[in-house]
Amino acid sequence: CIRLENLGTATVQLRERNWRIFSLSGTLETVRGRGVVGQEPILSRDQPAFQYSSHVSLQAPSGHMWGTFRMEREDGYAFDCRIPPFSLESKQEDPNDPQILGN
Repeated sequence: CIRLENLGTATVQLRERNWRIFSLSGTLETVRGRGVVGQEPILSRDQPAFQYSSHVSLQAPSGHMWGTFRMEREDGYAFDCRIPPFSLESKQEDPNDPQILGN
């Protein structure tokens, strides 16, 4: 899960995402688009945080990703919020494993 939190005083809206996804198989993919999970959340003093879940397809059991979120203030000023690299692990689902069934 990814959690965004506005620690500043100005209200901002997430407008775009730009991710770089590196798989340990050696592939590097770029993912760009409007908002996240079909939304362009507004982070304000009243609602400073937004949390979402998403997934990526890896060509190997693990990898990492990093990128930026393009944020926009109410006055129209836009800036990039850098996301440092973090690890990715593939979920290897075994249909015979009762722990995974129903999840």
